[in-house]
Amino acid sequence: MHRGAFVLLLIGITFEGVQSQGRKRKCRPNEEFLRAYYPRHDVFCKPWLALPSEVNKLHWCICKQGYVRNAWGVCISMTDCLSCKDKPFQDFNHCGSKCPLECGKPMQKKCSSGCATGCSCAPGNVLHPSDNRTCVPGYLCPPQCPRFSSFQICTPVCEATCDLPKPRECRTRCHNGKCVCLPRFVKLVWKENEYCVPPFACPGNEGMGESPPPPPPPFFF
Repeated sequence: MHRGAFVLLLIGITFEGVQSQGRKRKCRPNEEFLRAYYPRHDVFCKPWLALPSEVNKLHWCICKQGYVRNAWGVCISMTDCLSCKDKPFQDFNHCGSKCPLECGKPMQKKCSSGCATGCSCAPGNVLHPSDNRTCVPGYLCPPQCPRFSSFQICTPVCEATCDLPKPRECRTRCHNGKCVCLPRFVKLVWKENEYCVPPFACPGNEGMGESPPPPPPPFFF
């Protein structure tokens, strides 16, 4: 009898623990806390377009009924999901960029703030060069990157720069993609422009002074 009471008490404590977690955990819009003992994978609108890091993520906060995750891991309604069903390489996004990446074109340096709502190129995809309503895989037609850099989907969070040429404890993050300096090059910002230069071309090296001129050719983009 005592053993049975102990088991019931243990179950009650465990259930109360799950409930208390639910009260403490704050879920994002269109999510609800999972009433279970373990987190689980969530349902995606187009899982083949989502980054593996998102698809494989375990969630305590899952999408509410009638909602699924988009390629960026945000819960959207099934209506929004189905609105992009006939558009390959696109998924619905409530807050997409107003300056999306375009095949063969440089990335825009200045982009208006705010969100573009609708079907957007999924992570790793870019706008078609002749049809801005169509998206294509970035690896087939990447944006035009500056000299000594390449377009990558997964990039280091802490890029090597002239100020910090060898960052430590740097993890990799996957996103829509951006231009990253090639190995043995570092990023230099000069008059609002970004360059990839060898470390010896950085300000202050080899007696270049505190405010050197821009890096000489062939280091211009």
